[in-house]
Parts: sequence; structure tokens; C-alpha cells
Amino acid sequence: MLSPAYVEVDRKRQPACFIQSDPNQYNDILNNHRVFLGAYQFRRCLFAKTYLYGDAFDAYLRLGFVREPLDRCISQFFYLWHIPNSRRVKRLRLKCAAKLRFGNLTEYNFDLFLDAVESCRSSDSNVHPRGLHFQTHTAKMWDDIVDDEQTVLLNWMFRLEDLNAGVDQVREELRLPALSTEDRARKNAASKMEFTPNAQQRARVKALFAEDFDLYEGYCRSV
Repeated sequence: MLSPAYVEVDRKRQPACFIQSDPNQYNDILNNHRVFLGAYQFRRCLFAKTYLYGDAFDAYLRLGFVREPLDRCISQFFYLWHIPNSRRVKRLRLKCAAKLRFGNLTEYNFDLFLDAVESCRSSDSNVHPRGLHFQTHTAKMWDDIVDDEQTVLLNWMFRLEDLNAGVDQVREELRLPALSTEDRARKNAASKMEFTPNAQQRARVKALFAEDFDLYEGYCRSV
């Protein structure tokens, strides 16, 4: 949607590193969780400012899209954890049956998912205890876009539901034509399991993603 300003590279077959790539490829390399950044793994904006762009960093348009944190957390849950007919769900169903627990399996499993997120937050490892894929998808957006003084390093942010209008604003700023009809994002029509966390679970999500709620509610541009 940001092409040609945003250049895409191979992320899976032979992902490249920064020193062998042109600067116009840095964005997509940085956004590939398979590229290891050490202590900056979930601090990508700070990595870019420190190691990639230096004094030129502030001259760039730096943008992001913020998903409503509770909706994002529920999406993480169904993508990473509560997968119908997966071994995890089958084992949990058997475990609950053995304990004569016949309540809401999804609600109980969401608690276990939040436990897993909390265990990752308390770890000083990028890959333990749940692996890099899990920790990448459940990391706070806030940490990824601030410096050590907790200053936001992006200068344009939009809510995800404003994706098309936000991209058009960016393209106008970059003197690119507006998105064509066929290139505009469409709402995912795939079937989605419905689930509403209870009050206690919503409070846990609010604590885990507190700064992301601040981003969504207070930092985004109007469209």
C-alpha cells in the first residue's frame, strides 16, 4: 500500500541482513521478526535511530498504525493459542473433563493465554519461555516505538480502522497518487470466533497493554 516508497524484500527463503542491503530495504528487514536484533528485538524504532539512520532519523516520516489493544489481544489469542482441534485445545478439553470442569473452555483458556503473555514479559530472553514468534506477536507496541526516555519516536500514527485514509495521507505527503480501488484494504471476511473477555480478564489486558491503550486513545491523527 506504500509502494514504491516502502520496498519489500524476501522475508522467508533467504532473508538478508542490513550490511548487505540498500538503505531503502531497511524498513522491511527491520519488520521481519526472523532478523535478530539482540536487546533491541522489541525496540525496533530505537534500533533504527541508533544503528541505521543516525542523525538523519528525524528527517524521515516515521509512521505506524495502532490496533485497539483488546481487539488485538483477542486476535493474538485465536491466532497463537486457542486454535480449534489443535493439540493444546484437545489436551485442555481432556484436562477439564478429568477435573469435572464443564464451564466456558474458551474463557478458561484465555486466562492461560494471559498467563503465558505475563511469563514472557517477566523474562529477559527473546525466545524463552514461549519462543520468538509468540513473544513478537504479543509484545507491546509502545516498547517498539519509544526511546529510553519513553519518548515516542513516530511522528504519524493512525488507528488501524483508518488504514485506507491514513495511507492516502501518507501517500499525499510523499507526493504519490492515492490508492487505487483495487489496492485499498478490505475488511477480512474470514470467519472469526466470537469471544468477550470478562471484567477481570479485561483488567489484565489493560495492565499488560496499558501504554498501547494510551497510543490508541491519545496519539492517533484524525482522518
